[in-house]
Amino acid sequence: MIDAASIIPDHEFLDNEVVGIRNQIAHGGYIVVSDDRLEKASSFVLNSMRSFRTGIENCVLSKSFLIQ
Repeated sequence: MIDAASIIPDHEFLDNEVVGIRNQIAHGGYIVVSDDRLEKASSFVLNSMRSFRTGIENCVLSKSFLIQ
């Protein structure tokens, strides 16, 4: 019902810049993140969250989640 490609348009960016950095930090790695890199990752995550919210709202309004 919700198109995953519209929520996460760039899977490579997600894997490398969001999840990859998070995993490095979580496993004790030391990494320096520039302000620009942090801004891009933050914008990516916030836009993904907004897209997900919009997708959920559209499903609710159209009642497409209901079993036919």
